[in-house]
Amino acid sequence: MNTEQKIFSLMSVAQDQQKLTAEFIELQQKELDALRKERKETASAHARALKNIESDLSHRFHMGWIMTSTVICLTVAAIICGSSLLYVQYITRGLASSEAAYDKMKGYNAELSTCQYENKSYPCIRVMASWGSYGDDGDFFIIDPK
Repeated sequence: MNTEQKIFSLMSVAQDQQKLTAEFIELQQKELDALRKERKETASAHARALKNIESDLSHRFHMGWIMTSTVICLTVAAIICGSSLLYVQYITRGLASSEAAYDKMKGYNAELSTCQYENKSYPCIRVMASWGSYGDDGDFFIIDPK
């Protein structure tokens, strides 16, 4: 091989290397563009996922407050209803004992009526004051039967 042929073959090898280098750079550029696109898609997917998680958490937190408020309101209502029921039972027992005492007085043929004292009405019963008073303070009298 003569010198010209050697130079031509070296130039041919240099051109091939330059083509390979250009193709390699082009492939790297395409890969870089694809990676940039994938990075943007991944970032937007993560942003959407974070927004979904945030909305779920805020919804759950809001529902938690609603449930807590509902439980508190129902508890207060139950306490009020229970207290009212106990008060009504107490009043009913008092009325029953008063009716029993009234029926017992009727059994003695006692004369029952209403008396006024300081502009208020009180139940009264006729007693035998002439027979004297009894008790430590003298505040018991014998009932006067009809």
